Amino acid sequence: MGLDYSYLLYFKREALWDVLQGITSISRPCPLPTLVAYPDHFRLIHLEAWGRNERIIYHDDPQFRFAASIYFPPDDDIITYLKHFSREKFNLLAAESPLGLPVGSIYITVYNDPAVFDNRVLDPDQVLFEFGTPGSTMSILFSESVSIRKRFEDLLVQYEGVCGVLNLEDYAHVIWLNGHLLDVRIPNPFMPPSEIINFMKEHEISEGEE
Repeated sequence: MGLDYSYLLYFKREALWDVLQGITSISRPCPLPTLVAYPDHFRLIHLEAWGRNERIIYHDDPQFRFAASIYFPPDDDIITYLKHFSREKFNLLAAESPLGLPVGSIYITVYNDPAVFDNRVLDPDQVLFEFGTPGSTMSILFSESVSIRKRFEDLLVQYEGVCGVLNLEDYAHVIWLNGHLLDVRIPNPFMPPSEIINFMKEHEISEGEE
């Protein structure tokens, strides 16, 4: 089996839709928006839904799934990755948007009901966004690209994220916690923020430590 790295970003529940709009603003435009159904109205999300519901999702679904090509400011790792797949099209990709180079598809899963995630009970006042990759090559890019990490850090900063984790399957790095940039290794990528805080206390690691 290939590598399956991802970024796990935790936000306060009230930020859910703002974060989705923020992701939309740094992604390639989606020609057909996804409809989010409420009892008395619809909300448009300009991201491509995938999975069981391809065009309509419900605001209280336990989880939402989207696929997006996200723009990242170029760095050497992204340039090498894109040229490997399409050297001929690279110049077109580079000129496509002032937001950077498009990398995708990135699979986004929003865990709207904390109880459905890995049999762990998360804080009901939080939602989890998982940004996954389609295979080993992009997984390696996720782990090595400074620009990709910075883009996810920026989302955490902009929307007052609770916690950010780079999931490397066998272990993980906490990159953000309660308003602080970090680089702390933890043994389980799927520790919820409360467990991460306890782990850091047990190992005498400060939340302000990089």
